[in-house]
Amino acid sequence: MNFIKYNLIGLINTLIHWSIYFYSLYELNFSSTISNVIGFLFAATGSYIFNSKFNYNQEINTIRYIKFLFIMSILAYTIALIFQSQELSHFIMLITYTLTSVILGFFLTKYWVFKK
Repeated sequence: MNFIKYNLIGLINTLIHWSIYFYSLYELNFSSTISNVIGFLFAATGSYIFNSKFNYNQEINTIRYIKFLFIMSILAYTIALIFQSQELSHFIMLITYTLTSVILGFFLTKYWVFKK
């Protein structure tokens, strides 16, 4: 059940991430890497709060929040950097990040961030 809740929360946060990403990229003229990290930070904060409360039934905690941001930031930054260095599609980069964070992010958060 955690995986389903994780993905429902992730769907909302993906919309937030992508909206901020494209706004930062095309309206603010930031690089793909920076746009991805900014979009991610907004979405990840919401994701952490909702997963804490509704998925893992745990109180919001600074250490867990930092661990969550660390894991998800490394994923977001690494994927964006690879795609930017190869001049690949921004849209494909977002899809790749989304799929990676669904699988890797779930297991890393379940077994490290929210481990009881």
